[in-house]
Amino acid sequence: MDLYKAWIDWIYQLSNFELALSFILPLLVFGTVGLTIFHFAFERHFQLSLNSNDAIAFFGQCIGIAYGILVGLTAIACWNNFEEVQAIISRETSAIGGFHRLSYGLPQALGTSIRTINQRYLVEIASSDWPNHAAGRTCDTSLLSLNELREKLMDFKPESENDRIVYSKLLDLLTQMTGLRQERINQALDLAVPGVFWLVVLIGGYITLTMMFFVHMPSLTARYILMSMFSLMMGMMYFLIAVIDNPFKGEVHVSAEPYLQLRDVLNNGL
Repeated sequence: MDLYKAWIDWIYQLSNFELALSFILPLLVFGTVGLTIFHFAFERHFQLSLNSNDAIAFFGQCIGIAYGILVGLTAIACWNNFEEVQAIISRETSAIGGFHRLSYGLPQALGTSIRTINQRYLVEIASSDWPNHAAGRTCDTSLLSLNELREKLMDFKPESENDRIVYSKLLDLLTQMTGLRQERINQALDLAVPGVFWLVVLIGGYITLTMMFFVHMPSLTARYILMSMFSLMMGMMYFLIAVIDNPFKGEVHVSAEPYLQLRDVLNNGL
């Protein structure tokens, strides 16, 4: 598990170009070097010919279908997780914005204090929560602001009917904000393809690539070209899964910009 975590931390320090190469180059080397060794050292012992390609294709299709389903489902699961995090961000910013605007219904001094803390909370999410999400850690900095908001509301004793309505809605929104924050943290800590999935996907890919060695063609050059194209395609699939595997890591990640944009909008009184 420590080795897997170290590998994950390493690949997300790479640029997208470097990350793509880290998957594609090993496959290209394995495919071309493996094909060369197989062709000159082992192929004659298997007595392969054009007639044997049908049997090889049958086994290749069986492995390819199972492997394709595994890779496809993994990619879909990663993308769904990515979209879910974006949906959480949208719901959270909506709740924070609603809480801020509704606070204008409170007495002026209390409302001003709550809005100041709320805007600070938005900044803390971007400046403190997000770096910790990327590192896979939790952080209580923004939680202190949420607790401060809760204490401010708990100390308030609504007297008029209007105050009670505003107070009730503010408590509901604060509860939503707290729940969405925890949901975001859970996603940051838990979202990633488990190490066993990566192990099966990578081993399955190299097994599938090895199956290509047994395909007989009169032209060795054509086999090298097809092997290179197949290796390139597989490497690109691995790259795609890795890019969206963890929504908070790497060059392609969910941004904290919506929180800062909301802060700017609220500062302008919109």
